[in-house]
This record gives sequence, C-alpha cells and structure tokens, in this order.
Amino acid sequence: MNFKNVFNATVLLGLLLPLSTFASSISAIKNKQVVITMDTETYQVGQVIYGMTGSKKTALIQIEKIKGNKALGVITRGHVAVGGTTMERTAPSTQNSNQESSNNERSSVVRRTKWSGGILASYAMQSASMTVQTATPASESAKFSGSAMGFKGFVDYDYSSNVTIRGALGLEPLNTKATLTQSLCGNGTTNACTFNYNFIALEGAVHYNFVTKPSRYWIGLGYSYLLDGGHSNNVPNVQLSGSSSQMILFGGGADFAFKKGFIPVALEYGMFPGGGGVTITSIFFRAGYGWNFK
Repeated sequence: MNFKNVFNATVLLGLLLPLSTFASSISAIKNKQVVITMDTETYQVGQVIYGMTGSKKTALIQIEKIKGNKALGVITRGHVAVGGTTMERTAPSTQNSNQESSNNERSSVVRRTKWSGGILASYAMQSASMTVQTATPASESAKFSGSAMGFKGFVDYDYSSNVTIRGALGLEPLNTKATLTQSLCGNGTTNACTFNYNFIALEGAVHYNFVTKPSRYWIGLGYSYLLDGGHSNNVPNVQLSGSSSQMILFGGGADFAFKKGFIPVALEYGMFPGGGGVTITSIFFRAGYGWNFK
C-alpha cells in the first residue's frame, strides 16, 4: 500500500467531514436575496438558517420560497458570498429557554414598579338638586346644571401589572345655575341662582388594569379632597366658602401606549356625599399626555 496515497486520502476525508454538516450551498445573490441549492436537506418556508463563510456563521437567512431543490431566502443579518454554504439552526436548549423566561420575568417586575406621570384636561357636565330656602320663610325645589373645564397633574405608581395607584393635584371647578319661579336668590332679589366654586382638588385613586399591555384599560375608584379656591354663590342656604368638601369618583379609562409615553383618557362619575338636602354630581371626560419615568 502506497503510504502517500493513504495520507492524501486521510487529509481529503478530514476536509470533507466538516462540510458534511452543511446542508446546502449559495448559488446566487442579488441585494439581500439569495438562491440556495439544497443538497442533503430540505428547508421550509419561514425557516431561519445560518449562512456560512468557511466554518464561521456570518449571516441569518430566512427562507421565503421553495421550488424543487432551490430555495429563495433573504439575508436578515450579516453577510455571505456566492459559493458559501448554509446550515440549519438548532432549537434553543432548555437552559436557554429557562434563561429567557427568567429574563422576561425580571422585565415584568421592572414594568410593575415603573413610575409615570403627566397632565390631564377635563370637561365636566354637572348637576345639583336642592331646596332653595330663605329666612322669610320661602322655598322652592330646584335642579341646577352646568359645565366646567378642569386641569390637573398626576403621578402613577404600578403596584403590580394589574393595579395602578394614581395621585393628582389640580383645579376642579363646579359651575351650575338654575332659574326659579320665585326671586329667592341674591337676598331675594333674583330668580337666577348660581352655585359656582373653583375647587383645588387633591386626589387619590386605585385602578384595576384588566388589559395590561401594550396599552392599559382600567376601571377605578377614587377620592378627591376639595378646598375652596374661590366661589360665586347667591343661594341663601348653601354656604361652602372657606371650607372643604369631598367627592367620590367611579370610572374607567385607558392609557394608550406609544414609543415615548402614553395618552391617558378617562370617563368618571363624581358624587359629593349628600348633606343639607343638597345632591351634587359630575360626569368628567378627561384626556391628556403621560411620560414613563426611568
């Protein structure tokens, strides 16, 4: 046996064995599209494979079309040349999957503890029911109605992915009026009654997020502590000047997410606790702009 021939055959076999793991070769490239001649394996549409330069993985190729033993793919990352080879990507190991799951869990925790804030403008439709009464005595039941614009800043804390705590501070006006059949308002000089207050509202609310990502949809319950920041009231038996009041809020809304922040919108029903025969309610339409704090 010729020793030289044995040596050459051994070297040739050593060179060919690594190439046997490569399934196919690249026969043409145009822009990012490649034509692959499949040799020992058949790829599937949508499959992502490696593009090889020598023994190095230098590209990722996604298969778009199959015809006979030819496959048309597009290079999604990296580079490869005509004459290069391809190789199947192996499925991620269980360890990698567990690591990815752990990373996702950590990301979820970060999202749950994120702070955010923003501004909200509101339009309120308001109503009040009461008996207007003078010292004469004379009285008349009346229904007041009106509308007002408000403005406030807010801060959100995501206690969990489903629970958000919102604090807010701003101006919450109450503007209503009624026309009576008797002149009972303004010390008995007019039947045009007004009941207007510029409340400074300190508010806290809890939102339950029944949809959490990418945008949040919520229902919530809130409490607003109201300080008199100025008033105009000619109803004789209603005196809130210089005092405080309170309002309970029920509502729902959404925080529509986008790349740099979110758009908060809300529809809320506000109810002043009854007292002195006066019932006051408001329906608020709110919208604004929010930022995610890092």
